[in-house]
Amino acid sequence: MTLSALKKVHKKSYPTISPTRPELQHENRTVLITGGNRGIGLAIARAFVEARAERVIIVSRRHDAVMAAIDKIAKEAKDNGSPTIVEGRICNIADMESTSSLWLAIKKEGVHVDTLVLNAASLGVENSLLGAGLDEVWGEYETNLRATIDFTRWFHRQKQQGAKRRKALISLSTSVVYERHYVPTRPSYAITKLAGTDYLQQVALEVSPQEMQISIFSPGIIWNDLAAEKGFDESTFPWDDESLPAHFSVWAASPEAEFIHGRFVWAAWDVEELKALMDDGIKKNPRFLLAGIEGLSASTGST
Repeated sequence: MTLSALKKVHKKSYPTISPTRPELQHENRTVLITGGNRGIGLAIARAFVEARAERVIIVSRRHDAVMAAIDKIAKEAKDNGSPTIVEGRICNIADMESTSSLWLAIKKEGVHVDTLVLNAASLGVENSLLGAGLDEVWGEYETNLRATIDFTRWFHRQKQQGAKRRKALISLSTSVVYERHYVPTRPSYAITKLAGTDYLQQVALEVSPQEMQISIFSPGIIWNDLAAEKGFDESTFPWDDESLPAHFSVWAASPEAEFIHGRFVWAAWDVEELKALMDDGIKKNPRFLLAGIEGLSASTGST
């Protein structure tokens, strides 16, 4: 079975990934979302509130943005009868002192993060790699790779109460890591997101999903306020609804998603079809849906 065998490609949420499913409930679990103040990140925060998480922590660089998001999501939680506590934290994910302060504060408060959603990213400078300055390109690595490494290490090393519970790390990647023609003017975005994806796939080889389940996915082409601000309209692309990656994130944090541990998938793929595909695909190729050199694998060697 190959990816072409997938018959269902979703544009919006569907029952299997609904956060209201009892199997996907996040009661007694704390979720931290980087870039959770707007766009897909805000939709993900809303989805975990629907899943009745004990606490949702929204992380952003701007105080006003965090407060606005908290007010919005907390009101929705109250209106919908969700017990979720919605909190906000200020953090520049590309600044190691800022991230250290964030995690040390969480530790001091005795809070254990059960689910980490790496959503924040930099789209890169609109320039060629040779045309851009070194600091510009390296700055993208600091946001899209180093921050991923930093947050993953802090998340995995939590020692406070609840540290032995199963952890779930969700990373929003992008199809641009292999479809670079879609964003030809921002090559630094593709290479730095690929680096972050490859890092997490290697980490997934080092930890079991029972210890820290890692799910990496492309959210799709999402219509929201951010897209509108960039000058797009609803006819520009065949947009996906933000409920798709938001609800997929909740499903991906559950034990049901163990079979995609460390693999790169799309939120649009039907998870029931995907499970059958993964079982067959990995048997035939252990590197199935992993980053690498196209045309080469361990079985083909160097010839």
